[in-house]
Amino acid sequence: MYKINYDSPTGKPCSIQKGNMSIPIEPRNMDFVDFLKCNKQQKTPLNYEKSIEVEPPEPVETMKEKIERIVDAKLAATVTK
Repeated sequence: MYKINYDSPTGKPCSIQKGNMSIPIEPRNMDFVDFLKCNKQQKTPLNYEKSIEVEPPEPVETMKEKIERIVDAKLAATVTK
């Protein structure tokens, strides 16, 4: 059974997965050629050329931003006392 692996940042297909094997999408690769033959025979073939929509990851707070946030909160707390 085959499945498509997608590139996380872009959503573009990057390889075909068969069990533990990752097959590059490369016309000269014999495993990819085997996938193409098998895929043609499927009732619903896998579309290995179509990208998927990817949601950008949540921004990660850097250590500098975290320190600034904590210092700002402490300063705000002392001003309001």
